[in-house]
Amino acid sequence: MQLANIIMVAVIVEALITYGKAFVVDRSNNWEYIFSASIGIVLSLAYQLDLLATLGMESRIPVVGMVLTGILISRGSNFVWDIWQKLLQARSE
Repeated sequence: MQLANIIMVAVIVEALITYGKAFVVDRSNNWEYIFSASIGIVLSLAYQLDLLATLGMESRIPVVGMVLTGILISRGSNFVWDIWQKLLQARSE
């Protein structure tokens, strides 16, 4: 389970860096990033989706896990599916 947690945190950091680079470094107002992140976060909050809590990594501030899950969701279904498969594989090892 520890490996799955490390992979998940690494993926979240990568997603945050990607968005941060687009907004801060490139100074791009890429509406697709803004729109997809907003939808992902709103849906995660509305349905209380927290992938980190599912992996046993519960935050002292529950909304943080939901927001990070929303950012992961905003990266797209293929991205999330690939990560899920890697987590299941790591869990079985």
